[in-house]
Amino acid sequence: MPRLIDSHTHHYLASHLGELSWMTASSPLNGQFSPAELSAASAASPPDGYIFVETDRAYPSLQNLQYPLNEISFALSLRRQPGLRLVGMVPFAPVPLGREEMEAWWAAAKALGAEGEVEEMVKGVRYLVQDKPAGTMAGMVEGVRWALERGLAFDLGVDFHRRGREQLVEAVAMLEKVFEGGEERGWVVLDHLGKPNLTSPAHWDGSFSTWSGALAEIAAFPRVAVKFSGVFSELDKEVDDVVERVFPWVKEVFGHFGAERVMWGSDWPVCEIGHGEMKGKERQQEAWAAWKEVSEKLLEKLVEEGVITEAQMADVWGEVAARVYGL
Repeated sequence: MPRLIDSHTHHYLASHLGELSWMTASSPLNGQFSPAELSAASAASPPDGYIFVETDRAYPSLQNLQYPLNEISFALSLRRQPGLRLVGMVPFAPVPLGREEMEAWWAAAKALGAEGEVEEMVKGVRYLVQDKPAGTMAGMVEGVRWALERGLAFDLGVDFHRRGREQLVEAVAMLEKVFEGGEERGWVVLDHLGKPNLTSPAHWDGSFSTWSGALAEIAAFPRVAVKFSGVFSELDKEVDDVVERVFPWVKEVFGHFGAERVMWGSDWPVCEIGHGEMKGKERQQEAWAAWKEVSEKLLEKLVEEGVITEAQMADVWGEVAARVYGL
């Protein structure tokens, strides 16, 4: 069996809910989602390792980051527990503030653990841009470079579905400047296929071709990888056959990036929202296993059509994430 690394999971305890910027009393995710819950959700085919991606904790300003720093401390506490298989973390970082403030943040982060502990755990950084004003990424070039020069990844979270082509075009402009030196050691990782609009079949409107064209521009940078994840969040709840609906988009992603730059992730527990809307809230907790099964069928279909090989399919499950994140 190929190594299975879940490249995109989120974790928090019930005691952390007040620190999450997006949490509401009515949210389906108002509860505890820790490695214990992930273990239960993935019991049928448990991953060999998982990456903890930051959960968008609140902060009053980019200079006041106590809650995001608390999250690093939480991840350290998890990593110290035997048997949890946390192989890396992608914490929040104040990327728009540039090199000097990134250095200050890094010093504060390293002080949270024993010598070398944070450096060993942190495999990348993220500053979520999907909900930020237009123009935000223009000010992130030096912060992203700071990360890549240190061999860290930068997780790029954009949202074509809700923000349109313009946000992906802005990302391309940022990447052109980030990579112009050509000396970066780290990778940029595009989260969730760039969040395409999956609410209608690919042939129904121009959304598919517009997204594909923008994605091709991002894929043109050789040190950009993409996460095969986040699909349930972009579907409409009435979809009958997820595999048939999603396959054209997935095939396009593999066509642009090549299998060697595509990694699998669950986006747990966020995947539970979309799955619950499709199948009923009582089946919400089946989301991890359901996405794993859908992913298997999608990858097998890619093999059948000659888009990827069996060996490449195996690498999507874990080896690509291991290489890109330096696990």
